[in-house]
Amino acid sequence: MAMMSGELFAPLLWPSVPVGLAVLLCVALSAMYFLLSAAGGKPRNRPAGWSDTLSHGVWDDASELWSTSPQLRPLLGLVLHSSSLDEAMAAILSNLLADNTMPVRTLKKLLVSHSAAGELKQLLRADLKAVVDRDAAVDRAIIPLLHFKGFQALQAYRIAHVLWTSHERPMALWLQGRVSQVFQLDIHPAARIGPGLLIDHGTGVVIGETAVVGRACSMLHGVTLGATGKAGGDRHPKVGNGVMLGAGASILGNIRIGDHAKIGCSSVVLKPVPDNATVVGIPARIVGQVQEPSTPRHADFSLDDCEPRFLCMWKSLTELGLAKKGGDGVVTFEQFRELILGCGADEFEATNLFFKMDTNNDGVLTQDEIRAHFTAIVAQCPKLSQRFSNTDQLDEFFKIAARTDLDNREFAACTNFWGAFMSLWLPLRDAAAR
Repeated sequence: MAMMSGELFAPLLWPSVPVGLAVLLCVALSAMYFLLSAAGGKPRNRPAGWSDTLSHGVWDDASELWSTSPQLRPLLGLVLHSSSLDEAMAAILSNLLADNTMPVRTLKKLLVSHSAAGELKQLLRADLKAVVDRDAAVDRAIIPLLHFKGFQALQAYRIAHVLWTSHERPMALWLQGRVSQVFQLDIHPAARIGPGLLIDHGTGVVIGETAVVGRACSMLHGVTLGATGKAGGDRHPKVGNGVMLGAGASILGNIRIGDHAKIGCSSVVLKPVPDNATVVGIPARIVGQVQEPSTPRHADFSLDDCEPRFLCMWKSLTELGLAKKGGDGVVTFEQFRELILGCGADEFEATNLFFKMDTNNDGVLTQDEIRAHFTAIVAQCPKLSQRFSNTDQLDEFFKIAARTDLDNREFAACTNFWGAFMSLWLPLRDAAAR
């Protein structure tokens, strides 16, 4: 009977064995999930590597969003589980740029190892501060890190540039290619870009191999810093400090763009641009003078500084040469340019000097303009100041020019530069005497 009861209840006992195993498995999985969740949760304390003020802002933003936007936790975890702002940037870039040939972990290791350099730390913070200060769409310091491809592409370029200068050029070119594929920006790793660059939107930006961009510049989408053909060597633009490049602007060739210049949208720039000049058009023409140069905290892409009379004057000046003969009492741009180029200055210096001296913006230089500004402006031109660094020489020149009884032959005793300039000064002096 006992045997029969055992046989009777055996089928009821066997199912309890797999049920018990299933219960144990569920408990184990729950424990593992709890441990993984704890490990991947929000860190309680900010790591010591987040020590500077800007890093504090990024960390605080990530911590707040962790609570208010749980859907973003996998992305925010890349920030909150990093030991520093630099590692967080490397983690974000590696997740965006990794592919089948370059896994995330391998790429992150490479990016972290190079982003630890002191110079890159400073550049990252300068670039991030530029976006926070100048982009009206940014109300949190973390936004450019997570979402702005112009900023992200610039940081990837920074690391590619280190690779390029460290003779790791194949890896630098790979990184350039991935940035182009993912972000639609193409920045050659050999280009030199100063701190505090804002690339707003970013789509279609192209910066060539020998291009140089100064400090605190701003550019919108579609900007091209390109060459004019297949010729090698130094063939790309040199952009000064605080320059603003409008959407779709193309600057072609090895030409210089002066400090705080403003390039209008869709302009094609083929010639040097003076400091503080505003240029627009195809080909670009000077249409105004920047009254309030951009600062690291301000970017103004408007053309409020332009006036119709300025446009007409500089169109005649740069395209038609105004007139080969300036008439009594004035010196034209063409005359001035020929003189300055003959003294060893370049196109940019000639245009820049004239632009600054022509204070009333009428396209010619008068006696008063030359007398008031020539000494100071020559001092700003390195090639001229090397030859005429002695202030006494300049004073003596103006004394000679003011003498109405001076015989023309006395001008021959001046240096070649002053002799050439006297040929332009004589009409001014005679006109003043009349």
